[in-house]
Amino acid sequence: MTISPELWGKLQSILSKNPEMNEANTKGRLIEPVLQALGWDMLSDEVHREHPIRIGSSTAHADYALRIDGRIVALVEAKPLGEELVEDYAQQILSYAAVQKIKWCVLTNGRVYKVFRSEWGPEPDNALFSEFELDPNRPLPTGLTNISKDTIQSGAMDAQASESRLVRLVSRLLGDSFEELQEEVYGTARRLVYQAAKKEMPGISREQVNKTLEQVLKFELLPPNAVQPQDSLSLSPGSGASGSSVTKAAEPTSGQWSTDGRSWHLSRKFAPTIKEKLLELDKLVLANLNISRSSWNQKYYVSYYVSNHIWLYIQPKTTALILTFTVKPKSFDSSQLAKDIGVADYAEAQSLSEKMSLPSSVEVYEEDEGCQTVVVRVKKDYNVDSSSFSRFLKRAREACWYES
Repeated sequence: MTISPELWGKLQSILSKNPEMNEANTKGRLIEPVLQALGWDMLSDEVHREHPIRIGSSTAHADYALRIDGRIVALVEAKPLGEELVEDYAQQILSYAAVQKIKWCVLTNGRVYKVFRSEWGPEPDNALFSEFELDPNRPLPTGLTNISKDTIQSGAMDAQASESRLVRLVSRLLGDSFEELQEEVYGTARRLVYQAAKKEMPGISREQVNKTLEQVLKFELLPPNAVQPQDSLSLSPGSGASGSSVTKAAEPTSGQWSTDGRSWHLSRKFAPTIKEKLLELDKLVLANLNISRSSWNQKYYVSYYVSNHIWLYIQPKTTALILTFTVKPKSFDSSQLAKDIGVADYAEAQSLSEKMSLPSSVEVYEEDEGCQTVVVRVKKDYNVDSSSFSRFLKRAREACWYES
């Protein structure tokens, strides 16, 4: 069952002309016609209005209890059109469903519908299964069929819930490690692509491969003259039954980051200590290392130039800073440098899970182009103002590949 074009036209007209409406009219003109169209017989006992919910010594009421074969399968709580569906309202209907052991509950103001799975807990953010809006200026949302009688009766809702919960679980387990995971995966992919391309086209450069990879994937990767890019594609863990989503980077010439990069970077959602370390490093580098210039006006990194080339770029992540230096070959040994600056040696971690769980770490590798790349991952508990790290910065500057 679904909404007919005729009914959708009427709903569009009501929603366009009435930004607000009292609860009684919201129910009668918007919610009940939708429930009826979705297969719930509003004139039979399969829809029970003002359903009593016994909570302790008092009795509350859900606006609608939807029944199949005499068993309640969902509760619906209605609010006036135009009223915000705040967290308190969601907690209310979730508590009603939990008391009566009802899996599904819906909170709606006739325009916005929020569908919850009560078994997922009392917190609305955790229990939210889907959310959709009847926008009169847009097509009818397909999510509306989630609350149809046929979908619930067939078990399709339960199947979707299982898939959705797994997506949420995986996203939560990734947590703070997500950026490190994507960095590891895409860093490895870039190296493999370059190695394979080099065999078939011996004269190809890493920069050509990276630029082509960027065009194929339609993502902005990293600085144009960076020898070994370490930034990763912009991915975000998804939620709901639809799974994960992939977010494309904006065009290089658009956005506040290209005109006021400093403000843009500092306004992003990093841990406060990461912002502090970024500013501290910026101050240290500019004050002590004879840098030609710096630039904040890139979307994924802050760059520091020597002889018109990027010697260092810093990628701010949610809980870390990734510093990538291009230096002369054999300038540093990974194991010794790790000891010198008091961090872990990234190469010594055997598995991906071990690499992801490392504290601050360093990785050093030689490039085919005759230079060395040093990658330092600075976590929030690392002191970038230490004498050992200051000595490393000076050594890295002296070993800059772009100066003879």
